[in-house]
Amino acid sequence: MKIFKTIFLTSILVQLLGCKGFNDLADGAAQLGSVLASPTPSPSPSASPGSGVSPNPIVIGPTPTANPTVSPLPSPTPTPVPDCFTAGPYVERAPDEFAVTLQAANNKFVVAECGGDDVGTMHANRGSTGEWEMFYVLPQPGGKVSIRSSHGRNLSAESGGGNAVVANRKAVLSWEAFQLVGSLLEGATISLKTSDNLHYVSARIDQTLSPVDASVTTIGLWEQFKLHIVKSPHLDPMSFSSAQLRDFQGDLMLWVPVLKPNFVNGEDPVTHIRHVGDNNMVAKGIEAGWIWTLSISRYPSDQREIIYKAALEQGNTHFAVQVTKCTNERGYHGLYPTTAADCATADDKLNTILHELWDHKLIPLCAGVSPTDPVAPGLDKSLCRVVMNDWDNSSQADCRIKVLSQTFPDALILYELPGGDLKPTSDSCSPSPFPASGGEWIRVTQQKYPGFFAVAYETDMDKTVDQNVAQINGAHSWWRDVQEVRFETDTYWKFWFNYDFAIQKKYNDDLQTRVPFLKGFMSGGTTHAPPSNNQTQGGYIGELESKGVSFHSMAPDFANWPITTHIKRVDIKFTGLHLELDNGKPESWPNTAARPDMGELLYSYGIVELINGVWHASAPIQLWRGLKESGGPIQIQDVGDGTGRGQIQANWYYDSHRWGVLAGYQPKPSETIGVFVCAGDCRDGVGSYSPVHERSNIVLIALPKANEEVIISVP
Repeated sequence: MKIFKTIFLTSILVQLLGCKGFNDLADGAAQLGSVLASPTPSPSPSASPGSGVSPNPIVIGPTPTANPTVSPLPSPTPTPVPDCFTAGPYVERAPDEFAVTLQAANNKFVVAECGGDDVGTMHANRGSTGEWEMFYVLPQPGGKVSIRSSHGRNLSAESGGGNAVVANRKAVLSWEAFQLVGSLLEGATISLKTSDNLHYVSARIDQTLSPVDASVTTIGLWEQFKLHIVKSPHLDPMSFSSAQLRDFQGDLMLWVPVLKPNFVNGEDPVTHIRHVGDNNMVAKGIEAGWIWTLSISRYPSDQREIIYKAALEQGNTHFAVQVTKCTNERGYHGLYPTTAADCATADDKLNTILHELWDHKLIPLCAGVSPTDPVAPGLDKSLCRVVMNDWDNSSQADCRIKVLSQTFPDALILYELPGGDLKPTSDSCSPSPFPASGGEWIRVTQQKYPGFFAVAYETDMDKTVDQNVAQINGAHSWWRDVQEVRFETDTYWKFWFNYDFAIQKKYNDDLQTRVPFLKGFMSGGTTHAPPSNNQTQGGYIGELESKGVSFHSMAPDFANWPITTHIKRVDIKFTGLHLELDNGKPESWPNTAARPDMGELLYSYGIVELINGVWHASAPIQLWRGLKESGGPIQIQDVGDGTGRGQIQANWYYDSHRWGVLAGYQPKPSETIGVFVCAGDCRDGVGSYSPVHERSNIVLIALPKANEEVIISVP
């Protein structure tokens, strides 16, 4: 033993001094140590069990050799080595790994002592997290995962289950693969089943130091772990701008003929899609290679990859997905039967698909939820940033929008109007009396459900193009204050009659040309470059005195209203204008009194323009309490209605009787304009519509380019 200790200490000295010439001596010491009896290791004073966050171990000594035969054959636990000498270096997270921590039923965190080493001891006794409490999860085929420690050692259930769980393996074989019970979602409760298909990983909080083993065959509290995701390999849905979310470019039917089903026996053997519906009709479009995006979950992962690629090649940015609770039924006209076994894994598969879509930069349109169609209980709702109601089932919009808002409180809400209907009808959630105008109904609805932003139109190809154009124009008078989307125009024909790809594209383009105010589509057509999510800083020029400004359709004494608040930031986005004030206003201002066809308002936005050497201004944009932005993208130079007008000219100063010269002018990019806020409803020339006569300063800024969003800080 004296000889061994001398050589071993020499090895340590060599490592510390970096003397490469003595490496053979160090290796010899390690080999000799495996022959001679090893001393019992003493606990590291800096990493004692239960001591809190584990420190970074100092790695000294030789890199250990690979374990003897790892699983599936029984493999002995490596010989203990003092302290953390065999831990090896820290291993960075791979791009496809989840960085997680695991919290046991005792609210303590699971730790791989030393960050994983030849011993691989694991406990569930840490009060906070550090490097040793960080684990890296890698999805494996068949719903399994492998888990490694921060120093690159894979967790292994000895003998495949029934024994200890250790963090000491350098390769992933059968003992190192665990069946994941649950989902890789932040805050989810998961369990891990071992490879013998009998045992579960367990935090034995009934024992001293709470060791981790796999000796239990049922899931109880000890076998449940709360998952905290520190870093995900998936693309973050929040990295997409609001403008990108709203710029619908998609098709409910995708032309992917390489995946046309094999209907030799009446049902495709891979997807189990059937050939003939319960209406005795053959789905000729599906037969030829059209794919209904709502059926995406029926396709295996390799075929889904082909579908995503086809969507991107066709220029699509959005992809509709059904996110309702799975039920054991026959599906649309009996063509998409679902079994109890399908439903058992449906929610996990749905979350996987949503992640896949985001990772491919395809924005999911999460559809189908309604008062009678609940959301999938296991859905990760953070993956749904744009949502829609059930499919053209009812013009009773209020309850449908309410359910979507309650289910997805942070999402943008699109309401699909059934074909042939022009406006919503009253239901139990509607205001009473039901508003007489679309502007008032939209205002009330957005006050209650701020996420509501758009209507989706359905048309019928049995009608002529002229008839469909007339229908959309008829609905426009009600819905003009929200985004109007060309949604379902030919889906039925593609599905049942194999509508030709080139012909359908021309049909949709022609319809878009006839109704240019439509923004976005989900029935195909010519695509365009999506908006950027980049935001630039800057653009502040100064302030403008109200003297000398010609105010249109405002209170006669408006220029003399006291300035009681100052603008501190100006956000010009594709979704609207936001002005941030410095002292609790506008929220501290009182609401206006409600008037016929006009509910309570809180404040107004105004724009000042320099026209022929004279400053002109008004404040036509009315905002209610809780509404933080409005007025649309004021940087847009052509709203696409065929008149060539920009956003300010077309949707701010659209009435020459009230706003005079302002109605005929659109500021150009880089042109100086002024912005301001005033209390109450300032645009109708009646001072009594403002409960208090107060306003902000007028801030001068440079109007950004049409394809830019800017955030301007005001000193």
